[in-house]
Amino acid sequence: LPSLDYHRLRTKTCRAIWGGTGTVSATSYSELAASGTALHCEFVSWNDSDLSWSLFGMVNNNTATNLATIAADFDNVSTPEAENAQWKENNASQQYPLGLSGSAALTEGWHYITTYGKASSATPTPTVSVFTGGGEEVRIPQ
Repeated sequence: LPSLDYHRLRTKTCRAIWGGTGTVSATSYSELAASGTALHCEFVSWNDSDLSWSLFGMVNNNTATNLATIAADFDNVSTPEAENAQWKENNASQQYPLGLSGSAALTEGWHYITTYGKASSATPTPTVSVFTGGGEEVRIPQ
């Protein structure tokens, strides 16, 4: 018979919302920041549990015809998760919905998720953005 603790398992959720527009101007993966501050959703992972994560909001790349990419990274180790969202726009004012999710197995301990972005070309200087109200979410089975 399973223990009573098995039936008490619940999913814990960590959610962080951008209070300003998170941006990055880079051609290699770099952490987005709003006014110099990155968005980190911090959480504790127990028993090497497999957690699910998502990034959400509206995105933009201010340089027409430049391919932009958004991905999630844990603990700012500069190795983004394999899942990513890419878009190329016809003009610099277009916005696109972002709904990106995946799962990750992390070691037991304190962690955080952060949003990474990059553009395909440095000319003219691109800015990849996630707008105010978008964010990060992690769901941990405990």
